Amino acid sequence: MRCHKVTLEPLSIETLEQLRVWRNSHSINRYMDYRQTITHEQQVKWFEQKKKSSDSFYIIRHQSEPIGMTHLDQMDKVKNTAYAGLFIGEKRFQGTGVALSASLLVLEIGFEQLNLNTIYAKVSEQNR
Repeated sequence: MRCHKVTLEPLSIETLEQLRVWRNSHSINRYMDYRQTITHEQQVKWFEQKKKSSDSFYIIRHQSEPIGMTHLDQMDKVKNTAYAGLFIGEKRFQGTGVALSASLLVLEIGFEQLNLNTIYAKVSEQNR
């Protein structure tokens, strides 16, 4: 899927380490519920658990460069709801509008491919 030079690609074992680097950076993890340093082993274990769930995680790419992550998780298949989240891990892309493009793409996946009725987002008050 593409929107204004932004694409989403399913999270893979090849992109897992980049995700961990972003999540461990203070500029990202200060907005997360889980703020502790994530080890390589913890990241791999988390990824293996997520592969077995209905949660969907995507690397956000600008042209071909990985710049962040978005997801749909906590899916309720009875109510057809999920929660969305997103961050831009590459600082030079923060505040450029790519997060909006990625948001539109993940909403398209949720509503059009997964047939969700409602998608919720949780945003930290400190995150402008």
